[in-house]
Amino acid sequence: MGTRASFWIGDPATNEREWLGCIAFDGHRENFKSFALIKTAQEFRDEIERLSKDRDDFAFPSKGWPFPWKDDIFMTDRTYAYFNGKVNIARFHEPFIPMSEAIIDHPLMEDDPNHKKVSSNLDYDPSQPDSIMFMRSK
Repeated sequence: MGTRASFWIGDPATNEREWLGCIAFDGHRENFKSFALIKTAQEFRDEIERLSKDRDDFAFPSKGWPFPWKDDIFMTDRTYAYFNGKVNIARFHEPFIPMSEAIIDHPLMEDDPNHKKVSSNLDYDPSQPDSIMFMRSK
């Protein structure tokens, strides 16, 4: 199954945010070690733009929110966001930690209540790339 990731400028739990896009596969922190070296929002924006050109599973904001959990953006496996002068990562509803600390595996943390039920400002678009499959058995 894919590890989905979303990318933001600003803390996504607030209204001071900009969604840059999502990927449907390989969103693990190990695939983004370079994020720990990013120093500016523009560097992060440039890195996400480069990433979007290299992938066929990149979902662009112009197309709408790519996942059916529009009412809870932190249901996405990993959330990467540039704020407070660095790239931060959250696993599901856990608190954000700096990427420089996330390179080292850390134990599961308590959920951050600020990460519960944060809505996307865009409607779900099922035509976006994703790895969700629904199966029915008899």
